[in-house]
Amino acid sequence: MDNVAWDEITIGELASHMADIGRDWEGLGTIGGIFLPINDPLSLGLPPLNASEEAVCAGASSCTRAQFFDGFIKRHPIYASSTAPIYSNVAFQMLGYALENITGVALATSVNDSLITPLNLTASSWTVPTSNSSGIIPNGSSWGFDAGDETP
Repeated sequence: MDNVAWDEITIGELASHMADIGRDWEGLGTIGGIFLPINDPLSLGLPPLNASEEAVCAGASSCTRAQFFDGFIKRHPIYASSTAPIYSNVAFQMLGYALENITGVALATSVNDSLITPLNLTASSWTVPTSNSSGIIPNGSSWGFDAGDETP
């Protein structure tokens, strides 16, 4: 099968990494993403893309929900659904969208109201922290990266 059978993907398959979808969106705009950007794919011997093949947005906070789905649903499957687990950050993004649609509440608000506030997680946040002083992850990593809709 050359296309993901989106009408057959379940919430359970998304949550268990059995949906056959890719790990990430578009590498945040460049081959290798923001951590290892390769701005000139031609220098690697790759053919140029037609304008219709280029990503409309770079992923993370630069994509609207509509842009994300318009681009991501065109990707090829990794495996057939429910045959092998494939880790997918995008599956969590889609689960976040589903939860927002079901509850009518923004996911950031749900996480704050259900976890962060009740458990008094004062050093945790949905957004980029204003201070790195309480972080376990060292500076120079993705610690200060705004993942936008990819935060889940």
